[in-house]
Amino acid sequence: MYSLLVIVILSLFCLPYFLINISLMGDSTTLLDLGEKFSEPGYTGSFLGNNIKSKINVKNDIKDDMGKYKVSYSYNFLFYKKTKNRVVVRKDISPPKIELVGENNVQLLIGQNYNEL
Repeated sequence: MYSLLVIVILSLFCLPYFLINISLMGDSTTLLDLGEKFSEPGYTGSFLGNNIKSKINVKNDIKDDMGKYKVSYSYNFLFYKKTKNRVVVRKDISPPKIELVGENNVQLLIGQNYNEL
């Protein structure tokens, strides 16, 4: 009887933590090209069937340099804190672009020097 009471009390004590739900839209790891601005893919949150999205605290440490960064989504209720993280990897993923100035075809006479436009 005593052990059942302890289990019920512990369940009630821990239950709110498991009823807090934060879901990330998109992948939990995102590639971000150098110079590109991070665009939030989205997230949702619920607690006891109520929408808590507006109460979720979103923090990110994304910088303009290459590296791994974290976007943190957290919700606090009393002494419970639920957090989900998204990893943003900033790297140079765009191929270089080469543009030619002038005509595509250049004709030279024999002995004529070529001058780059």
